[in-house]
Amino acid sequence: MTDISNYTFDLKEVTELLVKAAGLHEGLWMLNVGMNFTAGNFQSASDAALPGSMVSLSNLGLSKVEPSASPANLTVDAAVVNPKPKKKQVSEAGA
Repeated sequence: MTDISNYTFDLKEVTELLVKAAGLHEGLWMLNVGMNFTAGNFQSASDAALPGSMVSLSNLGLSKVEPSASPANLTVDAAVVNPKPKKKQVSEAGA
């Protein structure tokens, strides 16, 4: 059997996983990606330094959104992907 060394998730799958991890059971949620931007002079493969920028990802999060303001391919419904657990009924036979 081959050992798996990589897993890839699309953005909607990541959003679903975060909704489940956060214990959300209702509402429409969209993925947030926090980014940092830095500008500077960067040395390339040649001897010349060139102005450029660098982007780093700092965090992932969720934003609750309204149906009219959310692209369907980036939004998940918590009630669908993480429904509330059904409550167990206690039988009165043993009481």
